[in-house]
Amino acid sequence: MFLINSERLIHQFHFTDWPDHGVPLFTLPVLSFIRHSSVCNTETGGPIVVHCSAGVGRTGTYIVIDTMLKKINEQQTINIPSFLKHIRQQRNFLVQTEEQFIFIYDVLFEAAQLSIIGYNNVELNKHNIDYVIKTLNSYDKDSNITRIEKQFQLIIEQIKTNHHQLSVGYMEENLAKNRTQAIIPLNSCRVLLSTDRRRTNEDYINASYIHSYYRVDQFIITQHPMMNTMVDFWQMIWNTHANIILSLYADEKLQSDVPDFWPLVSQIIDCGSFIVCLTNEHFEYEYIYRDFSLRSIEENYELKVKLISCTYWPETCSPIKTSFNLINTIRNLKSNGPIVVHDLFGGHRAGTFCALYTMNEQIEIEGKLNVYELAKFYYLKRPGIWRHHGDLLHLYRCAEILFHEYKSLNYNHRFVSNLPI
Repeated sequence: MFLINSERLIHQFHFTDWPDHGVPLFTLPVLSFIRHSSVCNTETGGPIVVHCSAGVGRTGTYIVIDTMLKKINEQQTINIPSFLKHIRQQRNFLVQTEEQFIFIYDVLFEAAQLSIIGYNNVELNKHNIDYVIKTLNSYDKDSNITRIEKQFQLIIEQIKTNHHQLSVGYMEENLAKNRTQAIIPLNSCRVLLSTDRRRTNEDYINASYIHSYYRVDQFIITQHPMMNTMVDFWQMIWNTHANIILSLYADEKLQSDVPDFWPLVSQIIDCGSFIVCLTNEHFEYEYIYRDFSLRSIEENYELKVKLISCTYWPETCSPIKTSFNLINTIRNLKSNGPIVVHDLFGGHRAGTFCALYTMNEQIEIEGKLNVYELAKFYYLKRPGIWRHHGDLLHLYRCAEILFHEYKSLNYNHRFVSNLPI
């Protein structure tokens, strides 16, 4: 019997950052992707259709992880080799490489860590946000610390960053390019100054790519330029075609080692293949706007860049919802390349801005959010970005504001996948 004029809703989830025969750099986005795609498959629905290129390596990895997660919830026990042997009798070569096999264990370990704090206590929506916020400062039953402290502890303790993953930033010739040795970009996430520079001491800048809800490399978080990295900073702007820079300051702007990195109206900065000129300067109560022209020496090309400087953000934002005034200001600007965000060290202020920007987008579309996962993923990509549990608590309080705002508007959220993948 055929149904005429019937309609079906089909969800497609596309993970775009999984290399063939390899594994993603981080487990957290994969875990989130599998959980959110799997939960869409209702009891009355058919099987999940999983594919990659050959339908064996990445496909098999997805199937094993998804099945093991369900078995953990139902039976609290799993046997990965036995299950893999079983499904390989149905389709040869599922999970092709040893690296993919190890990755399965890494993802399941990530899931086990999430279970320590309770997955339902970190997956936020308009119905549970008030309850979760109230419990963050209550003490964890298994330790003598609060729940928010426990979450922060898990974020920083799980980081498996070793010296090798930070080796470029710790090279002797690059040490002087870092304001602090506490925040060094991962080799895999750092911004390369240009493709024609052959040596790592020439392509290095203390800057990291950070994702937003929609784009993997939406932001670049970096430190305030020093005298010896000023040209490198503008080279990064030129290479990445970034046309928005956000500077977040506090008292450190008065320090002698925090110079203005832009030219005066009557001056230029010569960066070799291009020059930097200040074309306009506008002062407002909260922000200072500066417009720059980056012009090629040899070609007929110009990159127009806007710099927005904001002091004492988010510390002086009271009430806390005013934190989003800056977010909305930047969202209303047209950005073709990544948005470059910097504070003194490329740390918590820059990270908070990027997180709130991303949270705003995700709640706007989905109506749900996982602050813990977002904060941890940022810390994975730029270790040291969060100082203490207060930074994490601030993100939760901002999430509370967002949920209340959209709840009051009776916002109709559209469903899409959870992370920018």
